Amino acid sequence: MKKIILLSIFAICFFACKQKNISQKEIQESAKTLEIHRYDEAIFKLNPNDVKNGLTSLKKEFTILLDGADLDDTMSILQVRNFLTDPQNIKGYKAVEAKYGDLSKLKTHLSELFLHCNLLMEKPEKMPVVYTYYSAYDYENRVIFQDSILVLALDLYLGTDYPEYPKAGIAHYLSDRCDEKYMMTDIAMSVANTEISRNIALNNFLDHIIYQGKIWYFIDKALPSESQEIKFAYSKEQLEWCKKNEAQMWAFFIQNRLLFEQDIYKFRNFIGDGPTTNGFPGSPSRLSAWFGYQIISKYVDKTGISMKELFSEKTTAQEILKQSEYKPK
Repeated sequence: MKKIILLSIFAICFFACKQKNISQKEIQESAKTLEIHRYDEAIFKLNPNDVKNGLTSLKKEFTILLDGADLDDTMSILQVRNFLTDPQNIKGYKAVEAKYGDLSKLKTHLSELFLHCNLLMEKPEKMPVVYTYYSAYDYENRVIFQDSILVLALDLYLGTDYPEYPKAGIAHYLSDRCDEKYMMTDIAMSVANTEISRNIALNNFLDHIIYQGKIWYFIDKALPSESQEIKFAYSKEQLEWCKKNEAQMWAFFIQNRLLFEQDIYKFRNFIGDGPTTNGFPGSPSRLSAWFGYQIISKYVDKTGISMKELFSEKTTAQEILKQSEYKPK
């Protein structure tokens, strides 16, 4: 009886630790320690006719962004000058400044996110050092996270209807996510990609499913108060499609022997981004991540594994699928 009571207490404590709520006071206190360095603001304030001296004055604060820059190279200086005087860039920066001139809300959101990330990965409550920059709509580099350094391209969060995105060649299904509400999701994904172990090679389709499922599971737990539509960048209709067609799609993977397929060209339709999954009307893209999330959720429920353990373990994708007992009906 004594052992049962002790085990019960341990289970309650363990569950409480995993489910710890972060208070608004903790968030606000962490926000006070968060540093945001506005490289976008600093560089557009430079005198275009004195770029070299201007960049030299910024080197100390923005070493992470200017380290290695050859300020004696005439062509490099000319390129920066052209960048700063380009009417489209000036217009874009003004749009950024109008939307993000006050960073208090951003600080709060970042603090809440990283408090959850640190808790999930069992790390000290340390905030990253944040740098914002103007990317000229470089979608692939909207978020960069490495070694507690976060670099954010604020010009890629100006709203889904911002007219410059189509002109910059950003596809509609991508510009739909160029909204402030998706920023924390993008950051959480970037954090997850740096935390997850790379020990297991992505040799087949199931490996991709499990890997992406772990990423989505992290995003889900790092943003507990956010909706699944925002966390996974799926519309309500797309989520409903996944739920309605879950068993049918899983059967399709098995019947076509795709789970252990190693030729990426035979399953890239299910792992890539896009407006939809070709051949399946009404479906979203990235179906591998959605199925991976279902499997990982069940696997964690069955094993009680922590996020830190989940991200560092070397258990094979096949074994994770087996232990999860995932069998959609």
